[in-house]
Amino acid sequence: MKKTLTFLLALLLAYLPIRGLGDERPNALDELDMSAMVSGFVEVPGRGQMRYYAQNDPVWASMIYRFPDQSNQPRFSGAGCVPSALANAFANLVAPERLTAILDYSYRNEGFSICSCSMNRKGCYQKHSRFRMETAADVENFLCLVIGSYMSGNNPEGTFINGNLSKIWELSRIFGLTCTQVRQDFAAAAKAVSQGDMAVMLVGGDDCPFTQKGHALALCGVGEDSYYFLDSFRREEYELDRLHIVEVLEPGLVAVKKDKLFRLGAYEIYILSRREPENAAM
Repeated sequence: MKKTLTFLLALLLAYLPIRGLGDERPNALDELDMSAMVSGFVEVPGRGQMRYYAQNDPVWASMIYRFPDQSNQPRFSGAGCVPSALANAFANLVAPERLTAILDYSYRNEGFSICSCSMNRKGCYQKHSRFRMETAADVENFLCLVIGSYMSGNNPEGTFINGNLSKIWELSRIFGLTCTQVRQDFAAAAKAVSQGDMAVMLVGGDDCPFTQKGHALALCGVGEDSYYFLDSFRREEYELDRLHIVEVLEPGLVAVKKDKLFRLGAYEIYILSRREPENAAM
C-alpha cells in the first residue's frame, strides 16, 4: 500500500507541471495567433498616431474575463470595454517604462500572465503554458489584458470589479496620473483633451449607437465641430446607429458631432492627466 501511494504521489508531481499549474514559459505566446492582431495604432486628427487596443481583437477576444468559480464566464470580446478603454487612455499618457509599475500590484505578488484561454491565472483551464509580463514591451503590448486581470481580481485586495470605473482612481495613482471626475461635463473633458489629456467615459441608453447596455469609450481628440473617440469594440459599421451619430474614420476610431454628443448618454466622465487638476473631484 505504501509503495502504491508513493508511486501515485510521484506520478502526480510529474504530471502537475505539465497540465495542472499552467506553468510559465517564454514560448507560451506560440499558442496565440499574434499575426491576427488588429490592435496597434490609429491616426487621430490633430494628435497623430495613438495607441489603440480592441477588446474584440482576435488574439484575446475569447479569453475568460472572470474566475472559473463564478457562474457567468464572459469573454473579453463582450465584457472587456472598461479595461480596454482604460488601456487606450493610459497607453497614450504614460511611457512604456512607467506602465510596468502595475507589475508590483498583483494579488499576493503572483504577477500578471496570460494564456490562450484566460488573462488571469485563476480563470485558466490549467492546460496551457502562460506568458508572464516582465518587460515594458510586454505590458504595452497587452495592457488591456493586464488591466483586465487587475480588475478581475489580480489586485492587492483580490476584489473583482464588473463594468464600472471604480478602479480608475488607484490605477491612475499607480501610473502617476491625476484623475478628475467631471460627471457629464463634455466641455471640461474637451478642454482637458485639447491640452493633451485623455478622458474615459461610460455611455448608454436608447439612442446610444455603441450599445444600449452600457459601453466605455476614450475621448482622444477634439476638432472644430467633432469629438474623436477610441471605441474599444472595433468595427466598420454601427448597426444601432439609427440616428447617424457616428462617423467611422477607421475601425476603432470614430467622430461624433458636438451637437450630437448628448445622444451618447454619457453618465460618467473622468479626465486623466499628467498635470495637476484645476478642481479635482475625488
